[in-house]
Amino acid sequence: MQASAAGLFKSLHHAIDTKGVTKLKPGQLVSGKVQKLLPNNQAVVTIAGNEIKAVLETPLNSGNSYFFQVQSTAQSLHLKVVSQQALTQDADGLARLLTQMGEKATTENLQLLRQLRAQSISFQKNNLSAALRILQGSPSPQQAIKMIVHMMKNQWPINNATYQAVQAKQTTQLSTLISQLSHDLDGMDSSSRKPNTLLLNRLHSLTGGSRSGAFTENVLAQVVSDTAAGKPSSFHVLKAAGLVDEQLRFADFQRTMLKWTNQQGVNRHTEHMAKADVLQYMNGHQAQSFKASPILLHGQNAESALQSLMTQQLPITQDEMDVLRQFTQQLSRLAKQTSHAAMSQKMLTNLTFLSNHHVINKLGANPGVDSLSILTTLPEMVNHQPLNSLQTQDVQRLVQQLQSVLTKQLSGDQHKQLIDWLSKLGSEAGSHKEMVYVRMKAMLELTGLDDEFQLRQHIKHDQSPKIESSMKSLLLQFMQESDSAVRPERVQQLIHLLNGLQMTASQESSHSLHLSLQFPGDLMDANQDIFVDIEGGKNEHGEIDPDFCHILFYLQLNALQETVIDMNVHNRRVHLTVFNANTELSGLLEAHQQALQDGLDRIGYTLGSVKWKDFNEASRHTPAGRSSIAAAEHVQGVDFRI
Repeated sequence: MQASAAGLFKSLHHAIDTKGVTKLKPGQLVSGKVQKLLPNNQAVVTIAGNEIKAVLETPLNSGNSYFFQVQSTAQSLHLKVVSQQALTQDADGLARLLTQMGEKATTENLQLLRQLRAQSISFQKNNLSAALRILQGSPSPQQAIKMIVHMMKNQWPINNATYQAVQAKQTTQLSTLISQLSHDLDGMDSSSRKPNTLLLNRLHSLTGGSRSGAFTENVLAQVVSDTAAGKPSSFHVLKAAGLVDEQLRFADFQRTMLKWTNQQGVNRHTEHMAKADVLQYMNGHQAQSFKASPILLHGQNAESALQSLMTQQLPITQDEMDVLRQFTQQLSRLAKQTSHAAMSQKMLTNLTFLSNHHVINKLGANPGVDSLSILTTLPEMVNHQPLNSLQTQDVQRLVQQLQSVLTKQLSGDQHKQLIDWLSKLGSEAGSHKEMVYVRMKAMLELTGLDDEFQLRQHIKHDQSPKIESSMKSLLLQFMQESDSAVRPERVQQLIHLLNGLQMTASQESSHSLHLSLQFPGDLMDANQDIFVDIEGGKNEHGEIDPDFCHILFYLQLNALQETVIDMNVHNRRVHLTVFNANTELSGLLEAHQQALQDGLDRIGYTLGSVKWKDFNEASRHTPAGRSSIAAAEHVQGVDFRI
């Protein structure tokens, strides 16, 4: 980002960061200033921006700053003064503290400690020692100090791996690294490139650089691999898309596919055949017989069917999906006149739930559901059973539509599989909006940003950990196995960046959640990476409440250049402010306002306002709010004991 846009993006982000929490833990050091002495050995002390009342068990002087060590957070926060000598504005006090901790009082060490004191950042003594070692080995001390302060402020592990991840996040572009690595792999000879087929495909998925035929090959390769291993996941995706008969059983489909696979001579030992093996074989054989597969993937039929399946996925939680399934069953019984009073009341309760959670609005955006209007009269129908013939027909029609929608909903793994396939389509397939959406989903689901989370989930549910072909896992495998001419530092840099994206992707307190996302600029033909920050209070599912949230976008567009979009959502009413240096943008926004309104209406939102501002408006947005110290939330009366 240029300085103007970066400053604006930061100020807008800080303006909504009102619920940050500084957690103090035993053993940590934190600076504080004695603001005022009170009777009975009490004082007002400022720590981490909070003025609190403390009991003094050690004589301190008003107006002086000290470093404190956290002794306990069990019942009340107990702090111990590290040094009786106050921290003065010059370097003497900090130098004495460093010496006391067994560290050298170099210029850079003093600068780091001064930054920690100025921002009231708490830290462990061993973390400070580790930070000073990183600082000592850095060729750019000033840049290193900024990154170390950022790490300690977020209480991340202080080690070289974390530092390299933060450094990569702040200094490199995802678009650039992916493009460079793709170019290197494409330039390898065919024999050297084969072991890295999956990695190259994954890189192309994120940038839209998949070659012609990649879609068909990847779908077939996954289906062949899954059926050989007895996994029905890809079969269910094809079935939901209507590419195989809905009455067909997986066992029959498996036999058909294995017979066809053997006819192609792909592999005699199909039970050990991975997707990469199939792709390598298909890349090396141009046989036309591949186009005669049992699932008929040639032509536009498969592409349009899978794209249509993606648009029919409901953006709702699992709890909401369970209630929708139950509600559909209850409607079906109502139409069959087998619903009793208690079940009817439960059905109305479920209808209220679905309405309040905006599931009904989301169903209304589905082109296959056009009978929702009868729900407005459902309470009356329930109270005056049995239904007449016309009412019965209306309810049956809605039940059929809802059942059709539900049969097309995919599980988490199946949805990820669909994203993988659609990301192989060329830019000419589907609308630009649809392809941007697919590649954004691919970035979130296929890069490996959630690898560790998925591993924990499998362990939690006592399942065998799966080795997924995420970009991160493929990069790690490449580093371990490859002896190619591809520069290993480039691969390592991309791994560091993915780690950095993982670390900064989510920050949360007990009541709020902040997501920070980064996408390759190729998604929208942008010159640089795209940044998206989403922040808001949590709903009952622990997710950002979509009714009340704040979203920031940073784009470096070819025509409009640097653009920051500030989107506030209040009670599902959307207010947009576009910051850009182009004064003609105001007229463009007005021309597209109705289309924006119509799009928001379809998903249950209304447009409040749209306006353009120049970057110099950033000065009007000032950081607001103060952090709180979680360890003292429950303390009443005297807050601290020192």
